[in-house]
Amino acid sequence: MPVTSFRNRGAPVNVVIGTPIYRQGAYVLDKFLYYQKQVQESYPWSELILATFEYDLVSELEGLISFWKDKTAQTIIFT
Repeated sequence: MPVTSFRNRGAPVNVVIGTPIYRQGAYVLDKFLYYQKQVQESYPWSELILATFEYDLVSELEGLISFWKDKTAQTIIFT
């Protein structure tokens, strides 16, 4: 059964990339998002999910997503 996207109203998703993010490891995030942009050019139906348990990091992550113009990325809080 193919994976479908909630964001793209049930359209097929070729690639789903999910990764946990924490402040100490976030120093590589710019490079990661740069490579993610290249993945999305090759797989336009791909989606990125950034998960963190640090509430204060969410706005920074959303700012980086906006900077890289990643329209499919989303940030979630997990506990």
